[in-house]
Amino acid sequence: MNGVAIDRPSDGLLTRRLEFVSGTYGDPEGGEFALTANCGGRDLLLRPCLPAPEVRRSGARGFWTPLRLQDWLDVVRGGGLHLEFAWRGRPAGTADLLVSPIAMEVATRFPIASERFDVPRARPAREPTLVFPGLGAVGGTSLNELMRTEAHRRGWGVPVHHEADHAESWARYDLAAHAPMRWVDGHHCWNAGDRLPGRCERITLLREPVRRLASVFNYGSLVHPDSFPFRTFEAFLASGCARRHSQAEALLRLSGMEDPERLSDPDLAAAASDELERSYAFVGITERFEESIFYICRLAGIDSVGVWTAALSAPRQADPGRVPGSLATALAAAVAADEAVYHRAAAVFERRLAEVDFGASLDGYVRAAAAAPELSDVHKTVECLRWRQVLTDAAIAMQTPSKEAA
Repeated sequence: MNGVAIDRPSDGLLTRRLEFVSGTYGDPEGGEFALTANCGGRDLLLRPCLPAPEVRRSGARGFWTPLRLQDWLDVVRGGGLHLEFAWRGRPAGTADLLVSPIAMEVATRFPIASERFDVPRARPAREPTLVFPGLGAVGGTSLNELMRTEAHRRGWGVPVHHEADHAESWARYDLAAHAPMRWVDGHHCWNAGDRLPGRCERITLLREPVRRLASVFNYGSLVHPDSFPFRTFEAFLASGCARRHSQAEALLRLSGMEDPERLSDPDLAAAASDELERSYAFVGITERFEESIFYICRLAGIDSVGVWTAALSAPRQADPGRVPGSLATALAAAVAADEAVYHRAAAVFERRLAEVDFGASLDGYVRAAAAAPELSDVHKTVECLRWRQVLTDAAIAMQTPSKEAA
């Protein structure tokens, strides 16, 4: 048994109230997963996963666990958490995770709800793998974190890192050697289900177009400043490129179309709506997030679910209601196709929801989600800037030869 190495977070620094901690270990015998971890006298539940795409050494195997920091505050010592690993009861290494002051604060002031809610459902004959190619600014990160946490609870396989976004990485894995993948997410995972056995179904979320476009600006200007060099929402609209960030164009690019910007608004809306009807089993609505979650759980065969937590929600900078009249036409043009796609999908959503009865459980879920404390703008900014660093680190790591585990 070779040593254990933590690769997420890459710098060992915890900054968020929920962190997905992952790492690798060497198992030359290729035996059954038997890695355990202890922190402050309590066990962490580790699950096997694919190693990160940038880990290229032979024999490396991955592990992961969701770490809800509020559950571990009482064992923080010297500003950190000390993890002790074992393999079949034999010591296998240690790791120290630093707990930043901001993490301590958000875990204390903005705790994640612990309640669980039943999801009334009819069990399908064969539960599918759900593939979620996220569009951005629709609540996808919150859904991803919720579904990954539920997958971990059940021992399902998920792509923990970003391997499903990279076809060349995804293709090199022996997926049959891992727990069956039941949830796949990413911005570029549209084709990821092609390599998976059994039935795979795509899902997505759509959001009211104007509010989403403002959210795209809020998030992009913080997290992707190099590719999103607009300092104001007005400058974003005046640039003429706002439609490129629409849901309609994104849907078509994810499916493989290289130049959806060439389409007229009516043709773009028609093509995007056709793509949704042809390629997606379910289209949720961000404004009906709790109902969407319950329906997605129903599709996946999940009989109870925890309360979702807002993640990577950027502070509000843009106010579409205050766009000057000179840019009103640009705003309308940027979302023209999305308006048609969204309202058509919302009508289908309402019909789908009318066919099921989630009863009092859904009502309680909606109330619990509404009662969750919202991060302040300062904490949202820190979370987004941290994610910007994580993305940069991951891009660098993909181009850097990996080192052997210590």
